[in-house]
Amino acid sequence: MTYMRHPMENMTELEEIQEYPFPDYASADGSHQSEQVKKIKERDLIALGDMQMTIWECAWYMRGMENLFCDMITEDEKAEFLFDKVTELSMIRALSYAKAGVDVLFPGDDIGIWKCPPNFMNMKNRSPSI
Repeated sequence: MTYMRHPMENMTELEEIQEYPFPDYASADGSHQSEQVKKIKERDLIALGDMQMTIWECAWYMRGMENLFCDMITEDEKAEFLFDKVTELSMIRALSYAKAGVDVLFPGDDIGIWKCPPNFMNMKNRSPSI
């Protein structure tokens, strides 16, 4: 990969990000997942729900790292909305895997921030409701 495209990198207003056509996982037909899990378990294997790009990477890929960092450091509402939205979508995906009966959820985001400076972004006690 030589060039990443970030669909939200030129968006300057919160409304542009809010109007982005995010996937509608809540309305998706996940009926195939239960059958896949059943077939995997019949082979005496562990069913894994692969959730790469869970929150951090998804927001970064959508917005671009520089823009996302700038939004975070300035406590811009665009970052707050985007993190809430991708968290909501990830929770829907995780619930779908859980309902299908997977044994393990495998989240991504292994390159995210492990420890932030105090008050870097006040995201403490935040959880979007689904």
